[in-house]
Amino acid sequence: MADNSKNSTPLSGGRGAGGEAENGKKPPKIPLHAGAEPHQFKYARQLRREMTDAEKVLWQHLRARRFLNLKFRRQHPLLEFIVDFYCHELRLVIEADGEYHNEADSKYYDKERTKEFKRYGVTVIRFTNEEIMNDIDGVLKKLKKTVITLKSTSPQTQLHEESGFRSQSSDSTQPSTKATKSTPSPRGEGRGEVEKKGDRA
Repeated sequence: MADNSKNSTPLSGGRGAGGEAENGKKPPKIPLHAGAEPHQFKYARQLRREMTDAEKVLWQHLRARRFLNLKFRRQHPLLEFIVDFYCHELRLVIEADGEYHNEADSKYYDKERTKEFKRYGVTVIRFTNEEIMNDIDGVLKKLKKTVITLKSTSPQTQLHEESGFRSQSSDSTQPSTKATKSTPSPRGEGRGEVEKKGDRA
């Protein structure tokens, strides 16, 4: 995860946080890039070229609708940030955290950042680089559980299904045998906030 906001207020954290606005009201609709600034898209392209090993491993399971037929974007500009992976259909952010996230300042920043996303009904789930590299099956199982929960409560997903959209079987985390062409975002796919020097070690 990297931080690109130069003058932004700190924003959000906690593993698997998000979903509903804190005041109990329905969160506002959030556009695909939700107010991201032009410089974020340039930085996001750089981050895609410099993905950590853990991000590369997870991306191989998420790209091209390989995971439950969901469209994920990597290094995606959203609000004042660039998130590691984002599924707009479910308003789901996935973060791959390096060791520096264990530092007190990073923990506070991540917590405030997640609160900001939560205001817009965006769920944040975090995995450590170690989890991804050593137990990718466990990571995908946890992610699948989160997806199933979100699919049962997401009005946007329900609308897709009512219109004839059908995802892969919930038991499958593998690519469909039928080729699916994914349409990239007009402004690029998407990643993280503050340069991940610790992650690249």
